[in-house]
Amino acid sequence: MMPKQPTYNASIVVNQPNPKYGDFIDANVSTNAPSSGVRFTFSQNGSVVAVSSTVFHSGPSYTSEKCGLYSPIWTGGAADGIAEVILNAPTGPHGVTYKTIASVKFSVAA
Repeated sequence: MMPKQPTYNASIVVNQPNPKYGDFIDANVSTNAPSSGVRFTFSQNGSVVAVSSTVFHSGPSYTSEKCGLYSPIWTGGAADGIAEVILNAPTGPHGVTYKTIASVKFSVAA
């Protein structure tokens, strides 16, 4: 019988209530996970136009790094955004998996 995996929970709030293209955003996180980070993903018309990298944090609460609302592909206009709390979960001697434990969707104005 495999040992039971711990259950981790989190909440996430984007700090800027009405972001626009070209702004910078961040998010506040509360979690019981030992190591987590925030990934921002942005889409226009169903196509991903920007994805942020993440820095992993330990501790029950933190503010994510700033994320710029632009990219070489995303050169203007409104977009759909999602902020995810990502769990850093080792899978064995050579890898890790990333599991979303909380997310929030939001809109970015043009």
